[in-house]
Amino acid sequence: MDASEWMRTFKALHELAKRPDGLTEAQRKDYGAMRDEFARSMAHAQGLTVPEGKTARHVFKVAHSFQLELDNMYNVLTKEVWRSGFLALVPTPLAHGQRVSFKLTLSRAEEPVTGEATVVQSIRQAGNARTTFDITLMNEAAAERLENALYAAAIARY
Repeated sequence: MDASEWMRTFKALHELAKRPDGLTEAQRKDYGAMRDEFARSMAHAQGLTVPEGKTARHVFKVAHSFQLELDNMYNVLTKEVWRSGFLALVPTPLAHGQRVSFKLTLSRAEEPVTGEATVVQSIRQAGNARTTFDITLMNEAAAERLENALYAAAIARY
């Protein structure tokens, strides 16, 4: 199967997976394997190292704007998102190690994904701070919703 056919198949399975009864057992297995392969390819292309105990599905990044609320104070847009973190431009620099609560709106049709994150880096720029966060607390259902949104955002470009 060539790359364009592989991507068409992956996109079709991704759309079917959104439905409660959309995938057969065999399709579910194929779709899971394709998700893993896509994540490995993305992480490799991005030059990312997969930490011990994690998979590429935790680290591949997608440049995408989601509405983000931090500590019920800042409403900003993400610049990059991955299953275990995100990057956003925040009005003021935040302290390294600072914990914040977050609400990440993946779509207007769903409740936001919520959790806690820790500031990894905050670099002052003209008018804002480029801030990277590691997600430190998020339930598994929310993490799965986030991952699904990342796949949807990434494959929409193909």
